[in-house]
Amino acid sequence: MNDTEFLSLFIDRNYPSLNYDRLDISNEDGGTIVPKESEKIRRFSESRNDYRVLIKSEGGDENLISVLGSKLPELLGSNFELFILIDLDGEDINSRITQFEDELETHTPGKSYSLSCEEEILSTHFLETHVIKVECGSRYVGEFKMIAFCEDLEDAANITGNEADRDEVENKIDDILERSQITTPIKVAFAD
Repeated sequence: MNDTEFLSLFIDRNYPSLNYDRLDISNEDGGTIVPKESEKIRRFSESRNDYRVLIKSEGGDENLISVLGSKLPELLGSNFELFILIDLDGEDINSRITQFEDELETHTPGKSYSLSCEEEILSTHFLETHVIKVECGSRYVGEFKMIAFCEDLEDAANITGNEADRDEVENKIDDILERSQITTPIKVAFAD
């Protein structure tokens, strides 16, 4: 929820004419979100769609790794430009890439997918952006851009979990959009 709020506020502030849609998934949604998610993605793919961007959460890091492992080949085969926002939690980018590769291996038996950090776009104290290249065997499948908080969004925004209400959290997220160390790497990745 914080990540999608961050991206929504980022777009509102930096690209106000860009139409976007948003889908927040939480762990409590269980199986009820799947039809809604499928419909939103299907509609987003249609030519008469009013939106240029779909901001979609996966309900946490574990879910992101699992969904990406099962859907990455399909997403790269579509006409979407894919950006993934993650928290590194102090790890390096290559250890996160290994997690995605391991999950791909589980979901695509008999196929040998490899992900590589092809290019660092820009890195600051809080955030780094990379181009991640995907191959199956030695065949190029596609690439996506990874936007990664070095620790996590909550650390960058000083969100402790003790905030009284959602407005307080949103104000803290909005405040970090004033920092060029946060916004510049994302702007460069979007423009690249």
